[in-house]
This record gives sequence, C-alpha cells and structure tokens, in this order.
Amino acid sequence: MVVKSGAVCCIGCSFRIVHGLAAQVFRANARTGEITVRVFNLSAGQLLEHIIYVFFRRWLAMAIWFVVLSFSCLFGIILITPTYEAVNSVLIQNNYKQQLGLFDKLSSPGVLNPRVNWANNVISVAQSYDLAAQIINEFGFADRLRKTREAPEDFRDVVKMGIINGFKWPLSKLREMGVLGEEDPTDYVADAIDEFVEDTVDIALIEDTELIALAVNERSPELSNAVVDRLSLLLIERMKALENDRAGYALRLAEEALVQSEAAYKGAMAALEAFRLKNQVIDYAEQKKLQLVAREQVASDLQRVEADLSDSRGGLTWILAEMADAKLTPSDYRKFADQRAELELAIASLVARRDQLVTALAQLDRNLDGLITREDTFRKLEDEVTATRSIYTQLRTQRDELMVNQSTHIGEFSLKVVDSKRVSPLADPDWPALVLLVPIVFIFCMMLAIMIGFGLEMLAGDYVRGARGLYELTGLDVAGVVPRWRMWYGRTKGTGEGVGKGPHCWVKTAAGRHYRTYKTIVADLQARVDGGKAASVLLCSPGARDGKTHMSLNLAATMALDGQRVLLVDLDTCRSSLTRRFKLAQRPGVADLLGGLSLEDFKPLRVQPGFDVVSGAVPAMGDKTARVQPSCVQLRRALDLLAGSYDIILLDGESLADAPHLRVLAREVGVLYLVVRGMKSLYSEIKQAADLFAKAGHKVDGLVLNRFHDPVFRSVRRAMGSLVEGGDL
Repeated sequence: MVVKSGAVCCIGCSFRIVHGLAAQVFRANARTGEITVRVFNLSAGQLLEHIIYVFFRRWLAMAIWFVVLSFSCLFGIILITPTYEAVNSVLIQNNYKQQLGLFDKLSSPGVLNPRVNWANNVISVAQSYDLAAQIINEFGFADRLRKTREAPEDFRDVVKMGIINGFKWPLSKLREMGVLGEEDPTDYVADAIDEFVEDTVDIALIEDTELIALAVNERSPELSNAVVDRLSLLLIERMKALENDRAGYALRLAEEALVQSEAAYKGAMAALEAFRLKNQVIDYAEQKKLQLVAREQVASDLQRVEADLSDSRGGLTWILAEMADAKLTPSDYRKFADQRAELELAIASLVARRDQLVTALAQLDRNLDGLITREDTFRKLEDEVTATRSIYTQLRTQRDELMVNQSTHIGEFSLKVVDSKRVSPLADPDWPALVLLVPIVFIFCMMLAIMIGFGLEMLAGDYVRGARGLYELTGLDVAGVVPRWRMWYGRTKGTGEGVGKGPHCWVKTAAGRHYRTYKTIVADLQARVDGGKAASVLLCSPGARDGKTHMSLNLAATMALDGQRVLLVDLDTCRSSLTRRFKLAQRPGVADLLGGLSLEDFKPLRVQPGFDVVSGAVPAMGDKTARVQPSCVQLRRALDLLAGSYDIILLDGESLADAPHLRVLAREVGVLYLVVRGMKSLYSEIKQAADLFAKAGHKVDGLVLNRFHDPVFRSVRRAMGSLVEGGDL
C-alpha cells in the first residue's frame, strides 16, 4: 500500500508540476495584453534574482530532496541483483589468400566487390535473437524469469518486483476503469531473449586487435562460465556454417560466371574468324601503305596535268589576241589558226585526263577509309577476344580455388578462443565501484534536488511573489511593500521597537523600520488625498485574511504619529476584527451618528492621540439586531458628517469574496487600496477585483503588498543590488 500510495502521489505531483511550470513560463502582460514566454522575457538581473530567491526560499526542501534522492539511488543500486562476469576472447584469423573477389561485370575485370569487415558480422551474429533464443532454451532462462516475477524468493527480487508493481498499479486501475485497453499477455520467452540481447550489447572488438570480447553476466559463477563457453561454441559453429554456405554460394556463382565467360569467349573467337574469312586481309598495315603510295602517285599526276592545262590555256589566250590584229597577213593568220586548233585539242585532252585522275583519287580515298574501318573492327574483335580470354582464365582459376577451399573446409577467416576469464566459485560479484559511484550519485542528486526546488517554486504558479511582478502582471501601481516580521511579546524580533500586543498590533513610536515602512504607504496616500471626498480611503482585498485590518490599524497609527487626525471605521461585518479587538459594540458608532446623534455627543474610542476607531455597521432593514454594511447613501452621509472633524477617514472593508457589493460602496470614497498578501493572493484574483471596481465606477488607486517574505539575506541584497534592476532584490 505504501508503494501504491507513493506511485499515486508521484503521478499527481508530476501533473501539478507540469501545470505550474506551464502557468509560470507562459504569462500574459496586463499592460500590453500580450502572452509572452516568461523565461525569455526576464532580464539577466531578474533571472539572477529569481535564482537567488529560489535558493534561499527552498533550501530546506532541496536539502531534504537531496538526502532522499541520494539514499534512494544508493539503495536502488544496491538492490540490483549482483552478477558474475565471465569473458572469452575470440580471435578472428583472416586467411588473406582465400579472400577472392568476383568481378561485378565481365567486361570490367578491374572492378571488384568491396571487402567485408568480418568482425562486424561476428558481433552481429553474437547479438542476434536467433542465437539468444538458443541460449535461452538450453539454460531455461524463461522459466527462471517467470519464477522471479511471479514468486520471487530473493529479498532483492521481492523489493524490485514490489517497486515495479507499485508503478504498474495506477495503470491497472485505469484498465479496470476502461480508460486503457487490456494488457497484452506476458511472453516470458521474448522477455528473456530481450534481456539476454541487452546484456550482449557490450560485445565489441577490442581496440587495435582482432579479438572480440564475449562477456556474460549471470547470477552464479558456474552459470556465467557455462553460458560464455556455450555462447563461444555456438558462435564459432554458426560462423563456420555461414562461411560454408557462403563458400558454396560463391562456388555456384563462379561456375555460372565461368559458363557465361566461356560462351562470351567462344562468341568473340567465332566473330573474329568470320571477319577474317569475309575480308581476306592478312596485313592491314601493308595494304594501307600500298594504298597511300598509289594515292600519292595519282595526286602527283593530277598536279602535273593541272599545270599543263594552265599553260595551254594561257597560250590559247595569246593566239586569240594575235589573231584579232587587223594588220595580220593571211599567211600569218592561217599559221595562228593552225596553232589554235592544236592548243584546243591539247586542252581537251588534258581536261579528260584531269577528270580521270580526280575520279581515281576519290576511289583511292574511299578504299583507304574502308580499310581503316575494317582495321578498327578487327582490332576491337581482337581486344574482345583477349578480354574474354582473360576473364575466362581468371574465373576458371577462382573456380578451382573455391573447389579446393570447399573440399578442405578452408574459409576466408576462422574463429578461435584464445583467452578465457573464468569466474572462481569464491569470487565476489561485480558491484559498482564506490569510488566512482558516490561522486556521480552526489552530483546527480544535487542537480536533481535543485531542479525539484525550482519546480516547487514554479508550483506557486499565479501567486504573488514581489512588487515587480505585481506591477507587470496587473498594471496597477504598488503603493508599498510590508515585509513579514516575527513578533515576540509586542516587540519585533531583533529590535527594540514597540508595536503593541495581540493579534492586531500597531506602530507606537515614530522611529524604526516599521514606521518607515508604513510611512512610504502614507506618503503615497497623501499624494492622492486633496481634501473633501478624497480624504476618505477604503482598504479591501480580493480574498479573506490578507491583512486589511492590520494594514488599516498601522496606517492610521502612522498618520496619527505624524500629527494628523485619523478615524478608522470598521466596515468588516463578517469578521468584525476591530470591533471585537476594541469592544466597539458598546460604544457609539456610525449607526448612532446616522440615527441623530450629534457630533458633540459622538465620542469614538481614542486609541492614541489623533487616532480614533469606530464601528461602521448599521442595523439591517428587517432585523434591527443584525448588523450590516451601510448603503451608499448612508456611507456618503456619514462621511460628510465626519469630514470636518478628521483629516483622513480610513475604512477597513471586507474582502470581495465575502462582500461583492463592496465595489458599489467604493464609489463614495476618494482613494481605493487593494491589500494583497505575498504567496497567498493570486494575480488573476487581483486583476478580476480591479476589473470589478472599474466597472462599478472607481478604479483601484494602488496595491499594498502585505506580509511579503524576502528570504534573501540583507548582505546578499546589497551585494547584488548593482546587478538587479532597481536594486531591490
């Protein structure tokens, strides 16, 4: 039951912490209406202030959490079932001569498959579920796990299962209520396999060696030794079987590739022979040389014919020019005519010869190109024959080697146990090293305790912490901050300042820090009071027990010490703290004044010079014995009657939670103060109260933060004053 209750408390606290953190991190600014992330909205000084505040406020909680967490961690570690570790070192011996690679493509003999890292394969097999299942079945670990969970015998197992069942209890209740689905049946075999595989995660290759450390942790030395030996044997057998399968598969691939390579080689040879028979060419170089010589001869003859043709055409042109001369005799003319006929005949012959030579030259060029093409084809066929012959030779050699390896059972690598670390029956179990464990637990628990301390502070969520946040989140001015003082028999602890006795004590002397504190609020109040209606001040609060009466009493006493005439009116008809404290029921009050009592006969209780207190309750309409708050008309009339006799009239009102109609009475006063209490009042309540007064026609003039506890030492505040904004840590 204790464990179950603790589990429920942990779940509830977790939800509360999450809710508090969300409320604290995300907040709305009342002046801008924007939602901001508080952590990122803080300046460096504010963040430092918050950290110091938490350390001084939650130090006791953090210390308790640190002690509890440290004890829990150490106790939890001790609860871990002790184990005995046995280790076998397995050597991976590579047979490099047997590591043959197959070609990816027959046409690319230079590209080989990448080498395989056999150490990773061995580790993967050692950590496989198949091997773990075989170990579990042989040693009966599933039955042992079932017995440990259902009927634990060892004390550690009993405590461990109690903790586990305690955490599972809320889930079982949720399943009974139908919130969660049915739980799957427990598979002890699968759980045992998972635990064994998790234990083999540490199996790894020893650095800078070819050794694999097989470590097994079990509950007895004999079991650890037996399991590690069996694991090593199974690993060697499994890897040998895998290597044999791989060798057989490699042999089949080699034979298939050899058949393909042989077919390709024969096809290349047949194509080469067919090409030779078709073209009847023995030496392509000699044929190319003869063709080139013939081409050069034809080109030379063509050049010579072109020159003769050019000369003949020049001579013909000269003869035609001479024949055109008119002075030429008939005999000369006939002579030139004969020469022209001879030249025209010669030119025609040269043109025919030139055309023959051009045709012959083109034919020789075509023959030469065809010869070059056939030579290239022949060379390619020869290269293909050479390549296929090389591949065929290599694959045949590899096939022969693989056949030898398979027949002799020689693989690419072999496994062998070279070292065994046995556990002696008298050996102590493997416990965590205390030299390393204690500092780690200390640091971890200290950090976790600090985080819990901050989480507890965040649980405050919307509660008022200080004046800065009060102004930022509500948008209202803070008239003053009254710290929380410890009272001892009418005197403040550590000082000689008299503040009276009883639950409602007040300032007696115009000296000391109490007087200075309330003097700040009085200064703000006097700045807002300008006589007449403004001389009346109403103090109320969003909730009950925020210190309104104590605040009213001390403000009135402080103003009286300054020489002012102050009247304190008790409007709190629910609790009537002032009426009971000073027994005002037997003295004249506001009801008597409204009933016709003259001011000369109106004698309120004189607490101290310049400070009077009176009851503000009036009889109810239907029941004259009951006392209620005055109406707006009655309050206005009473204030008008008393305005000439006093400088300030303080009205000690009720809380809005007890008297919602108080916001209507606020329209008849000049100054309205809300009294809030540190770490009790909520920002949302303060904002809601301010909105209610604003809707009623009177805005809240200021806030008074009462009983604010500042846990930071005064020396720390002075030292950090220059770092924190405003210097008001």
